[in-house]
Order: sequence, then structure tokens, then C-alpha cells
Amino acid sequence: MAGKRETSRTQSPGVLLHFCILFSCLATYICIILIAFATEWAQSASERGLPLGPWLRVEVGTTITVVRVLQGLLSATCTILLTRTLLYLKWSLIQRRGPQGIRYTTMLAISPTTLDWGSLRLIFASASRLPARFWALLRLSLVALIWLSGMLLFFRTSIVTVYDTIEPFEGSAGVGPFNGSYLDGFLQSLANTAPDHPFSILPYSYYGIVYNLISNPLFTTAVDPLHCSKSVNNMDCQAYLLSGGLSMITPFNPGGHRDTHPLALVRETPTIQLDFNSGRLSSNAPSSNPPESECSTFASNTTLIGIKLCISPLPASPETLVATLFACEGLSPAGSCLTPDPAQNLTTTISFSSRTATILTSRANLTVLSVSDLSPPEPAPFSPSDLQSYRAAIAWLLDYEKAGIPAPSSIVESFWTLRNQLSSTTADGVLLLQMRSVLAFPVWLFNGNNWGRGDETTRGEEFVRRGEVVREVAKLRFDRVVLGVFVAVQGGVLVVLMAGWVWILMGVFGGKGGGMPNVSSYPLFDAGFRSEVVGGEGEREKAWGADDGEVLEVVDGVRVVVKGGELKAGG
Repeated sequence: MAGKRETSRTQSPGVLLHFCILFSCLATYICIILIAFATEWAQSASERGLPLGPWLRVEVGTTITVVRVLQGLLSATCTILLTRTLLYLKWSLIQRRGPQGIRYTTMLAISPTTLDWGSLRLIFASASRLPARFWALLRLSLVALIWLSGMLLFFRTSIVTVYDTIEPFEGSAGVGPFNGSYLDGFLQSLANTAPDHPFSILPYSYYGIVYNLISNPLFTTAVDPLHCSKSVNNMDCQAYLLSGGLSMITPFNPGGHRDTHPLALVRETPTIQLDFNSGRLSSNAPSSNPPESECSTFASNTTLIGIKLCISPLPASPETLVATLFACEGLSPAGSCLTPDPAQNLTTTISFSSRTATILTSRANLTVLSVSDLSPPEPAPFSPSDLQSYRAAIAWLLDYEKAGIPAPSSIVESFWTLRNQLSSTTADGVLLLQMRSVLAFPVWLFNGNNWGRGDETTRGEEFVRRGEVVREVAKLRFDRVVLGVFVAVQGGVLVVLMAGWVWILMGVFGGKGGGMPNVSSYPLFDAGFRSEVVGGEGEREKAWGADDGEVLEVVDGVRVVVKGGELKAGG
């Protein structure tokens, strides 16, 4: 007998292999969770401007590949682990019950060789007792949960962009509210550069930028309006975020890593949002003839080219101005603009709001690529003195006669040339953008972070910001709810399987059942040569032709016991 036991020990597949599989399941499970949370950690590091570690820089394609491989490995190892656990549980139960054994239906319910349809029959068959129903339900549930966890994780995933920092920098950045007190000093400093020049000085660096300031990605970005709704049919309602981009960050010294980190990111950048709501005044509207005190005429007796621009405050909204542009048909003897009746015009409201935003810019061409994390808008109202300076800044820009610029070369020329189309939306792409650029120009130049401030050596503390030289990393983000369900489902499966082995080992070390079941790798051999059935002799002749339902009737009352106690070898 001792020789037989020794032989059976050597034929045991080994419990060590089982625990290696269990460890593989746990390790794979933990790896999947760590990869899923890597995006959260990468976002946290990105928001703090920290460099990403090597495994946090793994992008979407690699993440999908690795997670799919790990999911396949997890499903395979869990299925193998479930099969082996059920096998050992079955023989442990038979072994512990000694001469009484277990019911045949219970063995069928636990056995991994029973097909899924058979397990369902065991759950609902009237011949099944409670233990058989329990084991069949548990086995099917574990199989279903393993399948579910293999499919679940990729539901509701999304792609997010994080930033890998290589180098931080600090400088003044952004655009502040219009400050009219800067105007006189700035114009005087220009005049001092050429004291004998008979005209006002309008440098090309400012004059040349006006044409497309509002649509230039060096300085502005289109955003959602605050005070009106966009239309797909026209450009009347538009909003722009004036941030200045990388071109208004001083000093900006980092020059390396351009091949690997081509972007610069600045957080909480001061910006001004400009909301425009454009249209045309009807000839009989009360506001179609604004007071002359709110209007300026830019024309000359020596040329036909001229316009009148009226800028009025909106009493109900001190941060909003109404601007109306008329094309002149000549000048009256008194020097006022002559307009036809009805007067063709271009009218827009402009509202100013202060916000902060995270701006992402290209180091190669300084353009603003995107803005994000916009703070709630705060109105930036105009005081009466600021409004007067605002009109004066636009007059300095448009008054070609005072600047000694030929009228056909002036900014005014484009509005006058298209005077017959002022009331037509077909010219909005040119006229509206240029008019908006003219209205935005004073804010761009005369704020605390541009040359219009006059003091070239210092900037206000409100503009000092920390930025980073970065590169974009696309990450796969797993939905938190779905990830939580995956952790619970797969974790529950592993807990149940480990609990099964705890129960088996408690029987071994607690002295119940005689030792670890010595099960071979051939379940049919074990069933045929290491166990025997007791009872049901009168029903056995029906077994050959029995279908699924009749099988359960045949084995009703039949029990399975260990043949001769040979299974109890401590291997």
C-alpha cells in the first residue's frame, strides 16, 4: 500500500504549479489596474508641470496592445485556475466525506468537465438538491464573470492629451485690460525719436499688424461667445480670446529640445475675451445717427477716401461699446462726413471680459495652438477717461492725414473701397474681421504687458507666469465607473478562487480529510479508477440511452466515494 501511495505522489501535478498560476493571475490583474491608473497619474503630473516617467509616456496604441495582451492572459490564467480549483474542490469533498462520499449531482455541478448547458439544467432540475444547485450556479457565475471582465474594460474609453515637461521657464505673459493712461506717454516717446518730423509717428510694427489682428493665431484664438449665439449662416456673433501667445512672453529663453519638445505651455495666462455682435443699422433707427461727440472722421479734402467711426458706450453694460462705421462720399464745408441716405454702415458691439487660460503654443512659429481651462469671465468696464483714450488710440491708427500716409495706402482705404458692400453680408469675411481688428488694437497694445505700457524694463506682477517646454502625449483614459466594475468583478473572482484553496488547505492542515488530494492530469482516469459510485443499481440500465433530463433521474440517489481510499496521498 505504501508503494502505491508513493507512486501516486510522483504522479501528482503539484500544488506548486497551481500557486504559480494564482500568482500570475494576481500579477496580471495588478498590472492592468496600474496601467489603467497611469493616465490619471500622468494627468496629475502634467497639471503640476512635472516630467513624465517612462511608463507614464506610453501612448494610446501601445497601451491598447499591452492591455489587450494582459486581458487575454488574465482570462486564460483565470480559466485554468478555475478549472484546477474546481477539480481539487471536487476531490477534497469526496475525500473528506469518506465512505459516505457526495451526491453524484453535486459532483456533476462541481466538475469542470460538465458543459454549461448541463450546469443550467442542474440549477433548475427538480432532481437537484441545494448543494448541486449552489455549485452549478457558482461555477457558471465565475465563468461568466471571467468572460465579462475580459470585455468590460474598453467600454467608454476616451483619449486625453497630457504634457511631458522637459524644462520650465518664467516670464511675463498674457494681455490685460485696456489702460488709457499709457497712451499719451507712449505717443510722446514715439515723437521723441524724430523731434522734427511734422507728422504723427505710426511704426510699421503696429500699423502692419492691424489688418488681421483678430484672426492672427499669433495673438488670438476663436472661443465661444458669452453674450450671443453663433450662427452657421453668418459671422455676426463671434468671440476671440486675446492672449498674445508666445510672442508676448518675455523673457523666453529656452532654446533646446526643439526636436523632442516643440511646444510651450503657460497656465493661468491673463487674457481678454472680445465678444462681437455685428449687424447693420436701419436708416430710421434712433442710433443710426450717433452724436458727433462720439464720432471721428478720417478723411481729407485732397482725396475721396474717408470714413466716419462712431464709438458709443452701452449704458446698460459698461464693458460693452457700440461701434458704427460709415463710408464718406466727401466732406462738407464744415469738414464733416457726407453720407448717402440711407447710409450704408457696419455696426458691431464689442464686450470686454477678463479671463485666465492655459495657452499651448508652437515654439517653431509662435502660434497659439489651443486654449483651455478658461476661468469664469469678469467684465472689464471702461471708465470715461479710458473711453476717451480708446477713441484717441484708434484715431492715431486711422488718421492717415496726421500720419502723412497716402490715403490709398491707409487702413481706411479698404473700408472705403468696399463702401457699396458695407450693408452686405458677402463682404463680412474681409470687412468684419478688419473692423474687429481695429477695435481690438488698443487693447492689444495699451495693456500692462505690451510696448504701449512705455516701461520696457518691468511688467506687472499679475503677468508673471511659470511655463513649461513640453511635448504632447496621447493617453487612453479608462472610465472610472467601468474600471471600478472591472476591479470588483475580477477581484471577486480571484477572492472566490483563493477562498476555495483556503478551504482545501484548512482541511489538509486541520487534519480533516487525510491530506491534499493527489489528482492526476487525466480527470477521466481519476473518475474511472479512483472513485466508484454507490447506489442506483436499478436505474443503471437506463444510462445508455438517457438524455440530459433522464441522466439526472438516473443518478438521483447515487453517491460518489473514493475507491479504496487510494486518493488520500499527501502530495
